Amino acid sequence: MEDIETTLDDIENKLPDSAIPNISLGSVIFAVLAAVTGMLSSYHTSEAVISQVQASDQWGYYQAKGIKSNLLANKIDLYTVLGKLANQADLDKMTQYKKEQDQISEAAREKERSSTLHMKNYLSMARGVNLFQVALVVSVIAIITRRRKLWHMSLLAAAGGLFFLIQGFALNG
Repeated sequence: MEDIETTLDDIENKLPDSAIPNISLGSVIFAVLAAVTGMLSSYHTSEAVISQVQASDQWGYYQAKGIKSNLLANKIDLYTVLGKLANQADLDKMTQYKKEQDQISEAAREKERSSTLHMKNYLSMARGVNLFQVALVVSVIAIITRRRKLWHMSLLAAAGGLFFLIQGFALNG
């Protein structure tokens, strides 16, 4: 009696031969989605690094303007100690440096925001790649073992991958 129940369970859980081509096609789709998502993930990680480097460059430029401003302030202080009037051009230049520093710091912050956004996109897409790869492997195992539950698990993993892929695109908007 136990052998009959096991056989019935096997029949209910086995994939029919007619489903194999469709599952194979699904596996190909999972592989393509993993490749596309991986490419997008790599793009966002590269952009995050580039934006962070550009932000660092801007902060270096900001510091250079600060050093120039401090040198002028020291020059003006020296004139004051010596009882001389500061050169108006130097005072104007200090004001200009301060204004330029404000603009530079805003540009640096914008680059940092861009880097952060690209990093969030990267993380989302990387999760998507992992889930698509899991879906692909599980679907191949489902084909080999002809287990319906494994096919359903691969579909669930692919749905998770699709969620993270869409989330990565939504972060841009």
